[in-house]
This record gives sequence, structure tokens and C-alpha cells, in this order.
Amino acid sequence: MDSTAWLASISELEDIHRAARAVEQGQQLPQDAEQLLRPGLSLGGARPKCSVLAEGRIWIAKFPSTKDAPDLPEVARQEYAMYLLARRAGIDVPNCRLIEVGGRAVFLTERFDVNVLPGGEFGRLRYASARSALEIPDLPPSAHGSYPGLARRMTKWSEDPAADTRQLFRRLIFNIATSNTDDHELNHGFVDGPDVSRIDTLQLSPAFDLVPSVVATERVYQGMLVGDEGARSTYQNAVSSADQFRLTPAQAWNIVEEVAQTVDEHWRQALQDSGVDPQNSEKLTRAFTRHKSEAVERPAPPSRSVTPDRPK
Repeated sequence: MDSTAWLASISELEDIHRAARAVEQGQQLPQDAEQLLRPGLSLGGARPKCSVLAEGRIWIAKFPSTKDAPDLPEVARQEYAMYLLARRAGIDVPNCRLIEVGGRAVFLTERFDVNVLPGGEFGRLRYASARSALEIPDLPPSAHGSYPGLARRMTKWSEDPAADTRQLFRRLIFNIATSNTDDHELNHGFVDGPDVSRIDTLQLSPAFDLVPSVVATERVYQGMLVGDEGARSTYQNAVSSADQFRLTPAQAWNIVEEVAQTVDEHWRQALQDSGVDPQNSEKLTRAFTRHKSEAVERPAPPSRSVTPDRPK
């Protein structure tokens, strides 16, 4: 990238948000506002967003959406809290920050597929989504993705398959623990590591798009297949595929208990640190507590039947 002309600045974000909101509501933009949605500014994905230049780095700014639930905490604050919580749980996440734009919170996350070159210009790193790694046809995100399948592909895609496979399992457990069910194959990926000379392999990218879901149904499903029970969002189901992640069941349960305990002890504080008042935080309680008892209930090892000696 030898030009930053396509990037927004912090000072433009309020006008961009206003234009994006008008597009979401089906309104016709004034001609002088159309230039705000120039190439490089995107309304793609689940939320209005754009790339912004700040402090010599490139960030993705995610705006409030007209589809946000009005009775829940602002999604920007939820996502910022989940990044704080994920980092505490041993998960690699990009640098991030919250800013206020027009009285609303906007979430900024640093682009991990861009680096700063010695001359100060920006360079694009190679990136491939999990959809590419899994060789899934060009279909909408669905249960075509698979965590165990992605773990099996690590030897082909990753510079450090052992480390990345364990990190992927930790992310799966974190997504279950926080009810982040939007974890389909386009929300995982691989990116160039520090040694860009290794042209044949990449490394698991930092985690992104981490937002809890408040699901009312008894059965909850992840965005990709998890284990023997398909995409069902339970720790037991995740541990059933432990061997695909190069883990023993005991090692997998250790990760479950570590991540689940971190989430249980710190989710309220993470939301508070993101500017969500305690009363509003309680509206998300089910996202973090629906499976709390499962974290400490390891299945008992199978008992061995002992045949008594026959009298001689």
C-alpha cells in the first residue's frame, strides 16, 4: 500500500457514521456525502465499518448499527470487553480501543494484515480465511465449517501447527464460554507471521469478531462443527474432539476449566472497564453462565470391571 488516500481519519468518522446509517435505513444520500463511502470504506459484513488511519497505524472502525438490540449494552462496548477478556484467557487478539463518535461508542481494532515498512509506508500481509483452508465452496457462512477439520489442516497452513492447534482449541472454548456463536469459517484465518520469508505457510491470525449472544433456547450451537454432537455449544462436545487438536481429554479439560474460570471471574469487570454500567451488564448474564456447571463436571473415567479369581 503506497497511498493512504483511501483511508478515513478520526475527524471524518462522525460524518461517515451518519452516511452509513442513512444507507442502512434505505435513505438517499446527498451528493456531497457519497464521497464518504469511497473505495476502502466498507458496509460489508454484519456491521457498518471502515478503515481509519490513527497514530501511524491502520484500524478498522465498527459503527453502531440500526439492527442493534436497543435494550442491550452497545455492541462496541461488548466487543471491547470480549477482547479484554480473551486476552486475559490467553487468546491472541489485535490492539483495540473505544472512542466516542456523535455520542455513541465506536470500536477500533488494529488491522493485523497490514504492517509498517521501513520507509513508513504500509505493506499488505498475506491472509487466508478458514474457508480457504477448509476448501469450502463459496457459500454463505454456515455449518460447513469445522473446528476439528481446521485443526487437521494446521500441518498444511501453519508455521507452528502444535501451538496454533492448541490456540484454536482455546478459542473454541472461549467462544462457548462467552456464547459467541458468530464464529463461522470467515471469522477465523491465517496471516503472515514475523518471518515473511516462509512463503509456504502462515500462522493463525489473531481472534476477531468476538461478541456474546444472549440465546433464549436451551440448545445453543456454534457457527462451525465442534465435536461428536455436531455444532452443539458445550464443553463436553468440544472435548470429544480433543485428539484432533493434539490434546488428551485431560489436557482439553484443563483448558476448559482455565478459560471457564477466567470468564466466570472477570466478565462483569471487563464490561465495566468498557463503560457498561452493572445494571446493563446483567442483561448479558445468560451468555456467560448458561453452562457454568459443566465447567467443573468432568465425566468420570470409565470404571474397570474386575473379574474375581476362580477358585482353584
